[in-house]
Amino acid sequence: MYAATDDHGKRLANQTFTNGIDITEDEQARPRLAEPYETTKSNPVRSSTTSETCGPP
Repeated sequence: MYAATDDHGKRLANQTFTNGIDITEDEQARPRLAEPYETTKSNPVRSSTTSETCGPP
């Protein structure tokens, strides 16, 4: 979605999802994620898969 939008859409997404971007000493960009997205970085959502089906066959 981000790649397909125009500059205005990218600007809105950047303002929504980040509080800025830091440049490290080795010149790497590190986004500062805005809440609630910051919490997902430290607490990833785990999913599971199963081959069993639910309900009648």
